[in-house]
Amino acid sequence: MGFLPRAEVRRIIDHAAGENRRDVAALIPESGYGEVAEAAFRDSARQRGMRIVAVERYRPGSPTDAVRRIGAAISGSSPRADALFLPDTPDSLPAVARALTDAGFDPGRVKPLGTGVWNDPAVLQLPALRGGWFAAPPQAGFDAFSQRYSSRFGSEPVRIATLAYDGVSLAAALTRTQ
Repeated sequence: MGFLPRAEVRRIIDHAAGENRRDVAALIPESGYGEVAEAAFRDSARQRGMRIVAVERYRPGSPTDAVRRIGAAISGSSPRADALFLPDTPDSLPAVARALTDAGFDPGRVKPLGTGVWNDPAVLQLPALRGGWFAAPPQAGFDAFSQRYSSRFGSEPVRIATLAYDGVSLAAALTRTQ
């Protein structure tokens, strides 16, 4: 259950290409998720005719050296990239955002791109990612679920709780009909 990284990456790259982003760089965490996201990124960028100007990998939580190596492609007065793909988790993105800010990254010049894991209030507050695009389901469905959950349990649900709810609802419906 859930949204597969390949589909999310394809959606965000398709959107970026549709918004005339042509030269893209990527900072990829060295993780299983990062490997899957990078493969999808390379395939999607190629299919959309985008040029990959730089790709750097980093250990989660330690992005500073990778940001330094990719710096010329994404920072300064004439960055080579017009988009930066960052498929990382809410736990690791604050360190990435700090390193980008320290390197002079301007999200107004180079559009940050992410996946559905960015759909987290803490990520949305990071200045280096402000105005970035990421693939995620519509917020209205989660908001309705969140209201029902909060009134029943007295606390806010985590985002992934909707998948558990959908899974149980599907199982219940199948049980009734089969």
